[in-house]
Amino acid sequence: MPKSSTIKSPTIQAKHEKKQKQIYLAALKILAKRGFHNTKMQDVAEKAGLGKGTLYWYFKSKEELFGFVIRSGFEDFNLSVISAINQVNHPLKKLKAAFEESLNFYFTNKDHIWILTSFWSVSGLKKLSNQLMKEVNEEFATYRHIVEGVLANATRLGHINPGNNRKRAAHFMALVDGLMVQRVLGMHTEESDKTEAEVFKEYLKGLQIK
Repeated sequence: MPKSSTIKSPTIQAKHEKKQKQIYLAALKILAKRGFHNTKMQDVAEKAGLGKGTLYWYFKSKEELFGFVIRSGFEDFNLSVISAINQVNHPLKKLKAAFEESLNFYFTNKDHIWILTSFWSVSGLKKLSNQLMKEVNEEFATYRHIVEGVLANATRLGHINPGNNRKRAAHFMALVDGLMVQRVLGMHTEESDKTEAEVFKEYLKGLQIK
């Protein structure tokens, strides 16, 4: 974790959180553009308008900074999905809201998906620490729990038949991942909106709606 997390004074804490946000936005741009391997701490420091020493005060390594960016992106994503879910009442509309917001978030925040692409690439080469891998897996699990909770509520209220909602949530995530990649790669058109709606409708059918 960044060293600033140990600071207790509210005023000082606020200043450091603002600085962290400044670093986060700079690192997001650099990492999305150059990837993990080609990013240097000096690049991030310059983008953030900070000295390299200041950056190292917050993050002792590029991997630690990378992990912070990944986690922050996931937190923003999960909060965005939860907000969309809470804006509707019907259980199946909540599921649809989660589906649409999951796609829209990364489509309108493309830097995040390029960061994830870099993460998958680097993690595939097993060059990231076990701790970082664990933390990212926990963020994925948080998203799955959000979707699983919506499915469980729909089941409890009788809108879908009983079933393995953990597996159903995994299927939901797989659909989102596939469609999201198509959007980010520029394969999304006006016709794609119709296709995505059809895909979601087929997913609902698989839940055996009464």
